[in-house]
Amino acid sequence: MQRKTAVVLAMLAALVASPMSGQETKTPAKMTGKWEFTLDGPQGPDVMTMTLTQAGDTLTGTAESQFGTLPLSKGKISGENFSFALTMNGNGEAMELPFSGKVTGETAEGSISVAMGGGMVINWRAKRVPK
Repeated sequence: MQRKTAVVLAMLAALVASPMSGQETKTPAKMTGKWEFTLDGPQGPDVMTMTLTQAGDTLTGTAESQFGTLPLSKGKISGENFSFALTMNGNGEAMELPFSGKVTGETAEGSISVAMGGGMVINWRAKRVPK
């Protein structure tokens, strides 16, 4: 009986000490809802409201800004990391703004890499708008 107890205890200790088969399941972040994004632009902070919808690993939605309503494209989310693009028309030319970031609960932060002017990075932060 002592031998069986020792074997069971050893098995339990092994299970507790190591994750099951090296697999950890991470719940994907929840992005569906309205978010207020603050961009640290060259002329100072700029605020836009985004309404996001998440279906699996895909993000869709729209952004309301001083440039009107802009649709999101290329939206993806994996765990806490996400990316999407907004396309703006400036001076008759379409310019894609590729957002990438990380969401933590009710806040997110990241950057936009813009190719114009030899390249520029715009940092941003966001918070979920309460219902």
